Amino acid sequence: MSADPVLRGRAGIQNAGDSVRDLVLPDVDAVRASESDVDTATKACAAVVEILCRCRQIERLTCSDVLTTWILVSGEAASNWAKLKRLVVLHAGGMDSPLYHGYFAHLRQFSALRQLDLDLSSDAAEPFGPLGAPRPRTIGQSPIMSLRLVGGEGLATSGAALFVADLARLTNLELILCNRVDIRPLLRACPATLLRLSIEVEHDPNDGLAIEPLDVEADLRRFVHLRKLKLGACTYAPTCELFDVLYAHLPRLREVTLTRGTRLVADKVLYYVLARGGPARQLDKLVLDSIVAITEPLPSQVPDDSDVANGTLDLDMFWTPPAWTPSFTLADARALIAAAERAGVKLEGSTVRAVE
Repeated sequence: MSADPVLRGRAGIQNAGDSVRDLVLPDVDAVRASESDVDTATKACAAVVEILCRCRQIERLTCSDVLTTWILVSGEAASNWAKLKRLVVLHAGGMDSPLYHGYFAHLRQFSALRQLDLDLSSDAAEPFGPLGAPRPRTIGQSPIMSLRLVGGEGLATSGAALFVADLARLTNLELILCNRVDIRPLLRACPATLLRLSIEVEHDPNDGLAIEPLDVEADLRRFVHLRKLKLGACTYAPTCELFDVLYAHLPRLREVTLTRGTRLVADKVLYYVLARGGPARQLDKLVLDSIVAITEPLPSQVPDDSDVANGTLDLDMFWTPPAWTPSFTLADARALIAAAERAGVKLEGSTVRAVE
């Protein structure tokens, strides 16, 4: 059997095509780069097309390279893919990609497609292409309702904003930023009908480098239909005016999650919880992972450890005490837990466990 994973994939799928629901296409670009035999590389491309044509019940597809993405948007197998619901594209950017040239608009041909995941973390600074460049003509609305973007500077471009603005039916947006970038144009381009929004910055708080907050509060105001909001560290100002914005402008919020390293100001979050999120009192759940305490392993969990037996186990090597701050102390956390219980808000997360 061929050592080429693409050709092996074709052989394995010939008799099972209609039973496949989740398909990960191999990296054809890597095959082409490693094969000096042009004929083998050409066969690999043809094998991808055959795989796509045979798998007519696919609901989730992952494209691992630019070439397989081009094959997908070309429409060679579109008529067979009436059930495709989710598309994941790795290495989506680059000047040779269909995203750069506007051909992701052709995803309209997949009428059942609802979720699109694009990983732009290792791609060009302008993955969505330059403004004013020729674009293919399209008809009708994009069917995509959920978008997940992982990237850096490319998400701050006008091209990114135009791409998002084209998704008129978008209700769920997840942004994972590889560094601090200005996403305000992108947020302003989003449909105001968003129901779920998540923004996180990949940042190690232990690397000693401070990141200036994104200050997304002002751009949240227009999403008055939001039901769920998740924000990571460095996304909002440390003064926590965020809670004032949520109270005044996002009356339909039912669930708010703040991840590890997010800042808390006691009076701001306490007032928000007691008001159950605002005059409409819609808030059901608040997840605070802002403060983390690691208190494992306990000596009783590792009784056979030599240091435990000798009484020399150094818990400081394993345990991380909760990092309470002047603006949010242990007493504040206890008061918040009591307030949430009175208000009927379900309070969860590592901050609650740190009190326990």
